Amino acid sequence: RKAVVVSHSLGCPTVLHFFHTFVSEAWRAEHIEGWIGLAGPWLGAAMQAKAYLSGYTMGVPDWLIAHDYVKPIQVNSSSGVWLTPSPLAFGEATIVTTPSRNYTARDITQLISLAGSQAGGDQALALHKKLEGQLEGLQNAPKNVPTQVWYSSGVRTPERFDYGREISEGFNEAPVEEHYGDGDGTVNIQSLRYPELHWPNFDECCSAKVFPDVSHSSILSDERVVKAIAGQLRGLLHMVPMLREPVLDDEILRELGPPAGLSELLPKPLLAAALWRGGGGGGAGGG
Repeated sequence: RKAVVVSHSLGCPTVLHFFHTFVSEAWRAEHIEGWIGLAGPWLGAAMQAKAYLSGYTMGVPDWLIAHDYVKPIQVNSSSGVWLTPSPLAFGEATIVTTPSRNYTARDITQLISLAGSQAGGDQALALHKKLEGQLEGLQNAPKNVPTQVWYSSGVRTPERFDYGREISEGFNEAPVEEHYGDGDGTVNIQSLRYPELHWPNFDECCSAKVFPDVSHSSILSDERVVKAIAGQLRGLLHMVPMLREPVLDDEILRELGPPAGLSELLPKPLLAAALWRGGGGGGAGGG
């Protein structure tokens, strides 16, 4: 029985790493029907630079939550390395400015060094050194996995952060101004679209689909996305005999509480399989 894998956010590069590193082409051909990657930060996001210097509150204003409320977790999390903007996608674009200089994606570890322990210090630098180049080396489609890259655009997304003083030991301030570009509100468009534009074998086994004007998190419950996933799964019914018989009754379905709208769109056997396969948890980026 083959599985359709659906990943979201940091779950996308995580699944990509799994396919390339831990299983063979033969295993993928035997066990994977397809993969849908939603809102993947394939090569990071500019917001991680702010997370290291100020903390990132996912759009909640500073007057409601202090800018550094969750910063101690963010700067010490290994997932921060994979969320750090990569020069492969962001090039020489300025991401952080101070009164005297500009910093690009190539300078993130220098910023961590300058800010010291407030930005994760030696631990964050060690994680970057350990995982350096890992994501960049994975940027091609996994063979024997029909892959769909789904993402949003048209949402104001932070791409540059201006600070009022130089970055130095103990730095922990909010930017004085933020500049915005295209993306899904969290991940910048150049990272969201990277597979579509730059994976060398994308056209052979992959496709892309854009759902405009929906945020990074809301894509999980957007009606267009839910219907599109349901359509993908419906096509598998005739290929998976065990799904032809209902395996969950209505009382259990109500208790599990599937995503809004999903119970109306999926046949009960497929809904059961989706709920069963979706029981795992995720970190900062979901999965």
